[in-house]
Amino acid sequence: MKLRLKEIMTEKSISNVDLAKMLNYTTVAISNMVTEKTMPAIKTLEKISEMIDVPMWQFFVDPKDMQEQNRNEAHITCPHCGKEVCISVTTKGK
Repeated sequence: MKLRLKEIMTEKSISNVDLAKMLNYTTVAISNMVTEKTMPAIKTLEKISEMIDVPMWQFFVDPKDMQEQNRNEAHITCPHCGKEVCISVTTKGK
């Protein structure tokens, strides 16, 4: 599964050093996540999501793809167990 962390960080103008400081992680740990050498834990993704104000589902699905599909759900395959996971997309304030 492709993690869009690098794309989101670029969109938000956040460097590896910036994110490492926010999370109190090493820059090596962040670099490994960004280059997909390691997959961050869900709790880590939740922290990142809150800190940079991005819905967690966007780590897995590009919002442009969602608009093209005109759907409120995204389906991805879990890299650990191989099961399909459905992510419901909601918009704040609606």
